Amino acid sequence: LNIPNRSWEKVSLDDWDKVINIDLNGAFYCNHAVLSPMKNQGGGLIINISSMAAKVVSDVTGPAYTAAKTAMSAMTADLLFEQRNNGIRATSICPGEVATPILDDRPVPVTPEQRAKILQAEDLGDLVLFIASMPPHATINDVWITPTHMRKPPTLLTGR
Repeated sequence: LNIPNRSWEKVSLDDWDKVINIDLNGAFYCNHAVLSPMKNQGGGLIINISSMAAKVVSDVTGPAYTAAKTAMSAMTADLLFEQRNNGIRATSICPGEVATPILDDRPVPVTPEQRAKILQAEDLGDLVLFIASMPPHATINDVWITPTHMRKPPTLLTGR
């Protein structure tokens, strides 16, 4: 979800609700919908695509997106903790910049050269397949995946 006014001073309550509803509640509803069938079949794997915004602060995300993705990663960890004895594994993937059309809406456009150096959708697909290929007795809890050549170094949520 791309909202234009995402800073603390500019984000509206409606935009806050939109981001939380899509980026957090949407993941919760999907996880909740598959939980019972997974328990009935004796287990399964849930992979939530979060964001580096769950781990670092950035001038392009804003408080709503950062809060939603941080909560999604925490929700995934809680899901794994609660359901592990039912054979249900849960993984949170936190990608950095990925070359998708949303980059076209950035305040500072991403050049074709920069786009070629950041994560590609196929990179995430490969990671999802790797996680899904792990045996049921192994869980990859939380994964950060970033471009090798990051356009701007992140600032950890600890503020350092």
